[in-house]
Amino acid sequence: MDNPSADTATEGHEKAASWGEIFSSSNPGLLAIIGLGVWLHAADSLMVSTVMPSAVKDIGGVAYLNWTFALYELASIITAAATGLLVIRTGLRSVMTIAALVYFAGCLLSALAPDMVTMLAGRSLQGAGGGMMLAATFVGMNRLFPKSHWIRIVALVSAVWGTSSLLGPVIGGAFASWGIWRGAFWFFAVQAAALSVAAYILLREHAAPTDDGTHKSIPITRLALLAAAIVAISAAGAHVSLTLSPILGVLGIACLVLFFNRDGKSPTRMFAQRPLSLNHSAGAATTMILLSSFSTVSLTLYGPILMQAIYGIDPLTAGLVMVVESVAWS
Repeated sequence: MDNPSADTATEGHEKAASWGEIFSSSNPGLLAIIGLGVWLHAADSLMVSTVMPSAVKDIGGVAYLNWTFALYELASIITAAATGLLVIRTGLRSVMTIAALVYFAGCLLSALAPDMVTMLAGRSLQGAGGGMMLAATFVGMNRLFPKSHWIRIVALVSAVWGTSSLLGPVIGGAFASWGIWRGAFWFFAVQAAALSVAAYILLREHAAPTDDGTHKSIPITRLALLAAAIVAISAAGAHVSLTLSPILGVLGIACLVLFFNRDGKSPTRMFAQRPLSLNHSAGAATTMILLSSFSTVSLTLYGPILMQAIYGIDPLTAGLVMVVESVAWS
């Protein structure tokens, strides 16, 4: 059924297209590109939670388990921040194709990883490609479809994201239970290769740059501060030391403070003016998201490996437990 509230919200502007119009007039290939770009990023970030316990048994590096998640998210943030500018300068087809290829390379590296260092390099590439794909997807929604389709396309993206949060842990747990944890990365690598080909072929009309002469710059300094904060805090927990860990923790917090200070003074902010102020709606929302992440990330990272080590639960069952968590935070 159509959503009456969505149609009412667009009155006075442009009436929202019905679901029938979306699927009959929109190129199915374009819808597939949008959906696959969201799926790969969202499902991958949760798949790894149920794959890594089996991976560290094989290649070692359990102390760096949190880095497989932190570096993925860090690379995603950096590339997502630069994607809009890259689309303006090189065109949507180039960005989406390159993003899928970078993600493919990361999956390939992770699938073949003989040690944790290689795995972390692969996860960083996956994050870089995934963040770029996700950002390009939202740019693509604006450029590939008429305004009357946007409400429905956003709903489809939300549905794909929700499905990803449910299936990602199960996919990882299934491959680990079958004794072929590397197969999970191959599974996503094949999909990324297909996306790169589809983007190159179907987005040829969006290959030209659309530079309007404004030449906005990438916030390199702020991104560097944010990256330094994440790396320092992650390193503080990798090998706990009474002297080094507190120093790295304080350094990480100092980089975060500097980041928010510079971001607050910038005309092109990455966060709201008062990102953690409970007296403002944007700050309250950011705080809510932050606390939600705090309460879920530990189980996401360490839940599967602890369930397997303490209770002997198989990886697939651990994946199903992670699905319950995904339903809860969703």
